[in-house]
Amino acid sequence: MGYLEISDLPAYAPEANVTGKEAFYIARASALIDTHCHRGIGVSTYTERMDLTSGRSHLTYLPVVSLTSARARYDTSDNPVYSSGVTDWEDVDTDDIDINLTTGVFILPCVTGSISLALTSMDLFNTPYNEAEIVYTAGYATIPENVKIACGLIITNMSIRMNPMAVSESMPNGLRTSYRDSSFITPEIATLLSKYVAKPFR
Repeated sequence: MGYLEISDLPAYAPEANVTGKEAFYIARASALIDTHCHRGIGVSTYTERMDLTSGRSHLTYLPVVSLTSARARYDTSDNPVYSSGVTDWEDVDTDDIDINLTTGVFILPCVTGSISLALTSMDLFNTPYNEAEIVYTAGYATIPENVKIACGLIITNMSIRMNPMAVSESMPNGLRTSYRDSSFITPEIATLLSKYVAKPFR
């Protein structure tokens, strides 16, 4: 998706010379942002499978908007009552999952449905799941201001600088200019985007 509209360019990229190619520059800058952040900033659907510790883990992409579906299973290899192995996947009601939408930390309910009440004396009734697969939506319905600013800066950089790997370039006015960075994602832009970079916990 594009993080700016063509009508946004006078405000976010006033020094860029992209007349007639506005859509191309916006798409290119937005793709660079997605590559840098290892994600799309807008709302998307993700599927993640993860190991659990005490029935809990983290989702990678934030902020979480909603959980679509969940399933879980648990390893019985250390339990003398069962033969060694991993149980089948069990659907988990997303309403029963305790989740912090901002941090992505979630806790699944304990296993109850597939364990006989007769085994509760062996402390099996509240066995925690230790593997989960979560389908969820995450991202920003409204593009954050810092992402728009970063997109505008990238567009400006691209409109001025033809080759991001060049140490220096000739400018249209006959002068040469030197660069400190070998990427359109400068340290300033990286700082603007730092909050939105996906940081997997696995």
